[in-house]
Amino acid sequence: MHGRPTRLALTALLACAIPVPCLAAVPAGGAAEIVSLQGQGDQRPASVAEWRPARLAQVLSSGDFVRTGEAARMALVFADETQLRLHQNTVLQVKTIATAIATAGQPVTTLRLDAGRAWTQTRRPTGSLLQMETPAATAAIRGTDWDIRVEPDGRTLLTVLSGTVDFGNEQGRIAVGANEAAYAEVGKAPIKLVLGQPRDRVQWVNALQADPLPHLAATPLPAALGPVRAALAAHDLDAARTALEQARASAPPQWAAAMEAAIALQAGDWRSARDLLARQLQGQAPLPVWLMQSDLQLIDGEGMDAIRTLQRALQQWPAHPALLAQLARAQLLSDRVPEAEATLATAQGVANPDLVLARAVLARRLGDAPATLAAYTDATTLAPQDARGWLGLGSVYTEREDTGPARKTLQQALALDPHVAGAQGERGTLETFANRFAEAESAFSSALEDHPADYVALTGLGLLRLKQGQPQAALDAFLRAGVMEPRYARARTWTAVAYYQLGRHQDAITTLQQASALDEKDPIPYMLLAQIYTDLFQPGEAVQAARAAVTRMPYLKSLNQLANDQKGSANLGASLAFFGMEDWALELAQQSFSPYWGASHLFLADRYRGEFNKNSELFQGFLTDPMAFGASQRYASLLQQPGNHGAVDVWQEQEFYQLSAPSVTLNGMDNRQVPVSWFFKAQKAKGSHFPIDIGVTNQPAIYDASGSADADAEVLTIGLGMQPNERLNLFAYANHTGINLQAHNLFATQVDKTTQQGVLGLSYLWSPTEQTWFKLGRSLEATRIENFPMLFELGPLFGVAGFAANPRKSLSDLQLRHSVDLEPGTRWSVALEHVAEKQASEALGVGRLSTVQNGQTFSDTMTFGGVNAIDRRYTGLTLDGERQLNPTLKIDGALALQQIRHRVDGASGLRLSTSGFETLDTARRHDTERVLSPRLGVVLRPEPGATLRLAYQDWLRPLSVSTLTRVETAGIAVEDRLVEAGGRHKRLVAQWSQELGGNTFLSARADHLQVRNPDTLGVDLRTPSLPFLEEMRNAQLVNLSSTDLLEDTPDFHHGTLSTLAAGVNHMVNRQWSLYGKYLYQHSETDYLSETATLVANTHFIPYIPRHTLALGATWASSQRLYLSGRAVYRSERFEDASNLTPRPPGWSLDLVGYWESSDKHWLVGMGALNLLGPKSARQKARYVLDARYRF
Repeated sequence: MHGRPTRLALTALLACAIPVPCLAAVPAGGAAEIVSLQGQGDQRPASVAEWRPARLAQVLSSGDFVRTGEAARMALVFADETQLRLHQNTVLQVKTIATAIATAGQPVTTLRLDAGRAWTQTRRPTGSLLQMETPAATAAIRGTDWDIRVEPDGRTLLTVLSGTVDFGNEQGRIAVGANEAAYAEVGKAPIKLVLGQPRDRVQWVNALQADPLPHLAATPLPAALGPVRAALAAHDLDAARTALEQARASAPPQWAAAMEAAIALQAGDWRSARDLLARQLQGQAPLPVWLMQSDLQLIDGEGMDAIRTLQRALQQWPAHPALLAQLARAQLLSDRVPEAEATLATAQGVANPDLVLARAVLARRLGDAPATLAAYTDATTLAPQDARGWLGLGSVYTEREDTGPARKTLQQALALDPHVAGAQGERGTLETFANRFAEAESAFSSALEDHPADYVALTGLGLLRLKQGQPQAALDAFLRAGVMEPRYARARTWTAVAYYQLGRHQDAITTLQQASALDEKDPIPYMLLAQIYTDLFQPGEAVQAARAAVTRMPYLKSLNQLANDQKGSANLGASLAFFGMEDWALELAQQSFSPYWGASHLFLADRYRGEFNKNSELFQGFLTDPMAFGASQRYASLLQQPGNHGAVDVWQEQEFYQLSAPSVTLNGMDNRQVPVSWFFKAQKAKGSHFPIDIGVTNQPAIYDASGSADADAEVLTIGLGMQPNERLNLFAYANHTGINLQAHNLFATQVDKTTQQGVLGLSYLWSPTEQTWFKLGRSLEATRIENFPMLFELGPLFGVAGFAANPRKSLSDLQLRHSVDLEPGTRWSVALEHVAEKQASEALGVGRLSTVQNGQTFSDTMTFGGVNAIDRRYTGLTLDGERQLNPTLKIDGALALQQIRHRVDGASGLRLSTSGFETLDTARRHDTERVLSPRLGVVLRPEPGATLRLAYQDWLRPLSVSTLTRVETAGIAVEDRLVEAGGRHKRLVAQWSQELGGNTFLSARADHLQVRNPDTLGVDLRTPSLPFLEEMRNAQLVNLSSTDLLEDTPDFHHGTLSTLAAGVNHMVNRQWSLYGKYLYQHSETDYLSETATLVANTHFIPYIPRHTLALGATWASSQRLYLSGRAVYRSERFEDASNLTPRPPGWSLDLVGYWESSDKHWLVGMGALNLLGPKSARQKARYVLDARYRF
């Protein structure tokens, strides 16, 4: 809560959601719905003995029976969101279904499996139970993923993949945990079994399709059967059967039988296809028969049988590309990744489309995005008429959210084969990413009409519903996708987002843990877990998840939909920052930073202390993601979610002064046409007893003892964002600030200040790794000062006079930046900036000066007048680049050509009425300053967890309030707090950081800095400020570790600062963290005065103590309590460059606490700052109370 008295807002607490019980969208009154049916399935009510054919989308009631026939499959989704798959020859009864409100006892879902096999996944709310009855035992489940098989004699085998199942009968009960199995016979107690690979038990639960066409192309086809293949390619089964009958007389019998099996496969008649292929394999079967047989075995979950079939075929056709490709596919589907790698290695360098497609699938499984892209590209080159390559390439581009190439390649796939499985679903997902909802709806409709169980389309449809703000409808789609293909990691990830938006936190966490197991290299589940745990005030778990995400960042495919979430908090360091471990958070933020992700910029902005660096990252973040300020202040949505939000805030503050600052905030996002976000904040502040500084030169700073001031302020902040298409982002910002001060002192001082600021900007995403940013800014500032007390000295005469002035300032800036990654690890950027600044002021002072000599008082009336006129133009062209030379070494550098055209004129005069003494001083600077300023950095990571950063920075600060140019070198930001607009610093810095285990982070820094600020005497070259842009971050919490140890902004001309610093961040346990930091700072400053020449090397830079020690702690509770505290020791320091206003050495204590109501509407923050320790007459303890109601 540190800051100046003019600060008008306190950031508040991160949200955590309340569980809300919800049911899947099964039709009202129904117990379950059949969402997929392959082969023959039947249904009957409990009161009817006759079985009737089941149908897709049929609604089942409590008591109903269903069964599957030979080679058949059925998938069901229940009203309590249970997902269930039935294998062939299975009989299931839906006995009872739990409702949202139990009428008596526990809400229980009861199913009975009399024969066959079922896979089930369920999420049970507290107190709810699912029971699966079999003839031998009953399984009681409270939330798990499991497979159960019942033999004709009632023997039951249970395999648990996740969660815990209570399995038993009258003879005994056992608890079966994850990756365990149990067996029960009728009349005997169950026993546990040891399984080598439990996942092999559920390989039959898949959404695999048997497509005979690629297999028929594996070897030359008899000419007579060409029309049959052509009809199959057109998906015209009747024509295929007719062509086959016509060709039987001339075609070899074994080939005719193979084509008959192919027709059965395409028709979905797996039973007939299985019989035909089995008979064929007893003789001399053509190659496609072996391939089709392996497809059926994979669909049946018989991965090892498929592998053996293909190995037998390879004995007849050694090293055949189609067989090797299919063998690698079977090994991958059976989770035998090393074996797949070995299989494909035997055909290294063979340019065959099937092999290249298999290499692409392997690369994707390994998380190697560049290799995946390269393999699918090769596939389209080798077989441009094969839709599979174009579909794979389109899916890769979709994952990267590279919409242009993705759209083109998916359209090519559909042009080649309008029925290719998954293509319409991928296209719909792409259009959903691109916010083209009408096109997405059309694609999903086409996909599901062609194949109602298309899990890719169902997943994409769920994502579309999420982005439309319909999480319950999204969950229903995800559940249907998940029951069709439980191994589809993308569906699990989005399902977790839907659960979380519905307030079902534990279900979201469990689902993300499953998603991480399905794709162990994907960082996104861990990133979402880190956000959720932070939102739930579980910082220890959040840190653990964030660290797991960091190790997987090299495998990241795309982050746009998640990293650019509405709070901008997706960055991996957010959990560490929440836990008060700022140094560690900044290191992680730099490691995972990308200029193309809005969240990266916004997170860095939260870390930076100086206003220039902070605003630079804020602008780039909002330009990159203009939806970032449209989120709810209560909940983390994890994904863009439309809605209207707001907060009413009452702020009370007391130091020397008393301040009350109520505010109203309204924000939201709408994406029905194009995504649009808005932010509006109005704040009215009223304060009293503000001390008035007397203007002094080369004298100790003092307050006016004759009285204090009352102050009124109004602040209006508006932000608008728009995404007209998936590439173009628009952003606008405006702020109006008015401050009026009325003093009750001898002079009746008055100050009126009005500031108006506006920005228009855009960014254009050429590709996921190429982007352009543009920004146009304008600000106007006008101040009227009446009777401000100033101390004048003229020889022996001195006195306080009333001073009047009307400084005015205007600033316009135009900025452009373009960045591109020429290849992985190589990035180039070019930035152009032009700033026009004008300042003007007229000043007048009148008062009596006096002195006492030999007991007599001499006095005279002084009149002072002055005028300033400033016209400066800044132009900068910067080229910067970075290169990852190897996994441990990265270099980056920048070269800037900068110039400032100075047109500075000032004049001041003084006259004593009685003596007639007069002075006239002028100041003039008319020149153009040109500099070539290089920056160079090196990042070395010699071992995991250790980082050395070295940087040389020659930096001329632009005249603007921010820049689009990079403000860091090798992850070390320029020191903007000490450099004024138009000033320059040269800096050499080395920084080391080291993780010790999972709980401790150490850092050390050696830093030497030379600063030269503008030094035109008699002219007020004020540095521009933009203090309210940060309001649009809508932050909900402040940790003292993120507040600046520097008490105020130093004002000096020239100086050097040498720093040695060391820090430690330590996580004590899952609720407590500690941090410590020590700084040794040796500073020297030269200062200029109106009456003296340079005074050299004898003074400290203002507010920089020689020794600083900070010790802090953070405690967070899942009961929505959050406490942050720190104790700071500072040695003596000074408020002014002349070192005449000291602050005494000693300790101070700062405390901040937050409480949030269970419904997350109310938030109360309290702070007590600068407690204890010695203080100067210009220091006092500060107390803050912030009460906020959010809606």
